[in-house]
Amino acid sequence: MPSAFVFVRDTRPDATSFLQDRIVRLYDARHVALWSATCKIFRPGPIYLNAGTDQNKTLLLLQSPTLWAERTFSLIGGSVFAGAGAELETIIARSKNIWQHRQTCAIAGETLEFGDGSVVRMGAVTVGPTLRGYIIEVGGPHSTPADGASIIARVLPRTTAPRSLTELDLATAKLDPDTWTDAHTAYGYLCTLAGSVL
Repeated sequence: MPSAFVFVRDTRPDATSFLQDRIVRLYDARHVALWSATCKIFRPGPIYLNAGTDQNKTLLLLQSPTLWAERTFSLIGGSVFAGAGAELETIIARSKNIWQHRQTCAIAGETLEFGDGSVVRMGAVTVGPTLRGYIIEVGGPHSTPADGASIIARVLPRTTAPRSLTELDLATAKLDPDTWTDAHTAYGYLCTLAGSVL
């Protein structure tokens, strides 16, 4: 499902329910399911520091028991993207000299569906007890990311700012631009979180 992704830095606890109500009214959408994800953030460990390599590289690990239960997706330094089995987290956790866990970002929200099969996923983004804002994904079986972006622009109140629509570089991630998969969706979430939350 080709999707558009946006992060809205709004820390009001009722922001996501307000937006859900707006989408239901504007598009006659219905609630389909709850969804959640976690994004673990790792910084370079002693091996990186001692080697004098780029210390700004950050490793993000994304897991979602509701979207892709057996997969873990990673993004290193904003450019190296990969998907693997759930054991990837165990391997990274044991590599403490290379990567050190810094914090965990949690996402929890709802999935809404329109009559044409388009889907909107919204989730509150928290780091520890702190609400950072919310993330929105809009897409559909016959849509393009531009279609999703226009829905996002219509749904978000003009007073909601700042907001940033994620531009996905599928070529850098070595993802097929013609066939949308779970990897594309995970890459969209990782890029959005890396550019907006961290």
